[in-house]
Amino acid sequence: MTAKDPHHDTRIDRDDEGTDFGRYRIFPRLRTLTRDGAKIELGPRALDVLWLLVKANGELVTKDDLLETVWSGAVVEENNLQAQMSAIRRALGSDRDMIRTEFGLGYRLLWRRNTQAAREPGSEKSVTCALPIPLTTLLGRGIELSELHGLFDKSRLLTIVGSGGVGKTRTALEFAQQLGDRHSHGLRLAEMAKIVDPERVEPSIANALLIPSLEADHIRQALGGHTSPQITLIVDNCEHLSGAVADAIEKLLTNAPQIKILATSQEPLELRGEQVYRLGPLAVPPLDLTDIGAALKFPAFELLVERASANERNLEIDVAVASAICHRLDGLPLALELAAARIATLGMSGVLAALNDRFNLLTAGRKTALAKHRTLRATVDWSYHLLDYDEQVMIRRLCVFSSPFDVAAVRAVATPDVSDPWYAVDILGRLVSKSLLLLDLSQTRAQYRLLESIRFYGLEKLADDADMNSIMSRYSAHILTAARQAN
Repeated sequence: MTAKDPHHDTRIDRDDEGTDFGRYRIFPRLRTLTRDGAKIELGPRALDVLWLLVKANGELVTKDDLLETVWSGAVVEENNLQAQMSAIRRALGSDRDMIRTEFGLGYRLLWRRNTQAAREPGSEKSVTCALPIPLTTLLGRGIELSELHGLFDKSRLLTIVGSGGVGKTRTALEFAQQLGDRHSHGLRLAEMAKIVDPERVEPSIANALLIPSLEADHIRQALGGHTSPQITLIVDNCEHLSGAVADAIEKLLTNAPQIKILATSQEPLELRGEQVYRLGPLAVPPLDLTDIGAALKFPAFELLVERASANERNLEIDVAVASAICHRLDGLPLALELAAARIATLGMSGVLAALNDRFNLLTAGRKTALAKHRTLRATVDWSYHLLDYDEQVMIRRLCVFSSPFDVAAVRAVATPDVSDPWYAVDILGRLVSKSLLLLDLSQTRAQYRLLESIRFYGLEKLADDADMNSIMSRYSAHILTAARQAN
């Protein structure tokens, strides 16, 4: 009589053939995992858990489902599952972030089969994807993604515009992946962040499209035929090369009717036919909210808690403190992720208390991230140094306002004494366009507001200005006049 494999569970459907996910291939029947063809040591329970995550194809697998399926209904402690997840992450090494913990729910493998390409192997209509695989799930952008699809259907050029760290790149990649899943056309990515010389823009975009150059003949020959498959090109991080990028995109749109372009930038490209979508920060919960279930419905709170929990498994969540952090960081995804990395060391209350020194606090960015995304200061520096002299002067002076302000306040406090009366309007418009200033048109008079991190940065710069005392005196006089009028 053959002894029964104590780890075998007939309820786990095991394919004879291996299944690929990224660099890895799992053979569930053989209980084998390989990376780039080399075998990785991983225990049988952990392999069963990993196989269930692979089969879920990017969907959430709850803790209860994993415990019930892998342990055959036996009563086991949840820490047994946590131990297997730790073993899987150790085996994945530098790819450990492919396993995402859903706070209080379960786990998800951040990978999906390209089902369309699988149905049409070798077909001319198969999806060609040159996009990086996201290592985390995009949170709280469902409405934005739906609106982006509506705009992209109407135009061949859509630009996602927003402040540094708001998540433009991540949202664009998620949108493009959804586009690839829905339609049979190719996806290409041209990354501009590491390019300094405008002369390198066209060769980089041509390389992404696998064509020799952006000369009209090359474009028409490779991309312009009416029988050519549809191609969507993502041009990411355009703000520092906007002129050169705009020229290149205009060439493509003029000569290749089969191509559509999705760009990300801190300001619009200002091309004919361009649809602009301004991406705002994540929604934050009310400060008086005490129920964690209700708070988790707000994506800023969910992001902070999820990222913090990934660093500290036994994290205690103080809803009021976590909500306050979300408010102080204006729901900015990058700032929330940097804050989450500090919670494992300082705790939530410690992080909240240190936010007045946020540029020294929020420095624990991913080593593989772009330089401008490794610290909060680097992100704001990038945006500030894209401004011209007049814009830099204005943004520094506007930082004296701790609450929303209107054009009259700007004219009273922040503009030169003998300036053109429309000077303030012109500069404000440019700062709004460049995502350094938020505009609210829902009031009787247009209201402007600075993100708190931008304001703190500007106050640092203002402290070095020779005219700081003059600006503060004008600000005090303006507040006194407003108070007298209110009385």
